[in-house]
Amino acid sequence: MRSSGHCDRSASRAATTEIESNVLSLDGAHVDQLPENCPLNPHKGMYHYQESNQRPGRQKTVKCAFCGKSFKSQFYMDRHMDLKHEDKLLSNATVCLADYCDVLHCQSQTPVACREEDIKHSQLRCRALFDRCFPIDADKRLHDFYLHHYCDTLSCRGAGGEKRSPFSQPYSSPADDAAPGGRIVLISVLVVFLIVYYAAMLYSRRETATRRDLRPLRNTRQAGLWSSILRMLPRGQNHHD
Repeated sequence: MRSSGHCDRSASRAATTEIESNVLSLDGAHVDQLPENCPLNPHKGMYHYQESNQRPGRQKTVKCAFCGKSFKSQFYMDRHMDLKHEDKLLSNATVCLADYCDVLHCQSQTPVACREEDIKHSQLRCRALFDRCFPIDADKRLHDFYLHHYCDTLSCRGAGGEKRSPFSQPYSSPADDAAPGGRIVLISVLVVFLIVYYAAMLYSRRETATRRDLRPLRNTRQAGLWSSILRMLPRGQNHHD
């Protein structure tokens, strides 16, 4: 069994958080569906059993479920686990998830200087990792999604060579990839409909106003016509009537 002293516990915790919060948050990426040879199964992490036996205590302390002791910070809890409960490292959980922090863009990693050669090597490891955990023949869209959001985004940025996290922008699932185009079409149709609707309403109001304006003119014309007809009649007939 691999000794815990060679595996960064803090980085392993960050990798576990990344896997559970992002990698396994998509439809079709459940932990039970991961291939047996996939190292991204959090249950295979060497610290999984120890981590699952820590509880939040009073006054922001961390409590050890093995012995009941409480510690004021995670740092002292980690030391306690290393010194007192190393026997709780399960023999069938031997994966050091910290080894994959470079390809998982672990947020806890301190930015360090990097070289393009290092990035190319990490990209190759990244592709091999997701080829193994999410085979292309099982779900091509899921496979391509991970390669794009993890492997293709590995790069050196800035003078310090900081690595950019692929989930620094709003997270979306593979099924949402085509959604922006559909939303644009829907919004365009809605805008056209509103324009036509309000144009029709405006035209209808103008027609109604025009008819109201012409009604007095029609009455005046009709009154003038009857007056002309009466004047054309003989006076005697007009008087007799």
